[in-house]
Amino acid sequence: MMEKLSYQEKCACSRSSFCKYVERQEYFTVYEKEYLVKIIVNDNLSGVLYVSSVLVVWSFIAGIIDAVLFPGIIAYAIFHGVVDYKVLTPPVLFLLVNLHCKQLKRQSKAQ
Repeated sequence: MMEKLSYQEKCACSRSSFCKYVERQEYFTVYEKEYLVKIIVNDNLSGVLYVSSVLVVWSFIAGIIDAVLFPGIIAYAIFHGVVDYKVLTPPVLFLLVNLHCKQLKRQSKAQ
């Protein structure tokens, strides 16, 4: 099976634990193994999983900030009479940067 791969594909497959797992399995046919290895190596599956995990973690962090800290700072500012740019600038900046990054992500997906 590995003979049909290019040198770069062999190197990529040797670094991938899932690719090694597919190679050792006996219940896959040779054609199924070839197909799976080509998908794993050429589609950069690990890169997609890494980016997905980073986006999930960032979504949780941004969700906590948007749902808890942002309203908390506004409530604190209103109840303590400290409605000032020093108090409200950080959450407003975070909200704007977060919205901008999400918009960039949507644009990159559309392309």
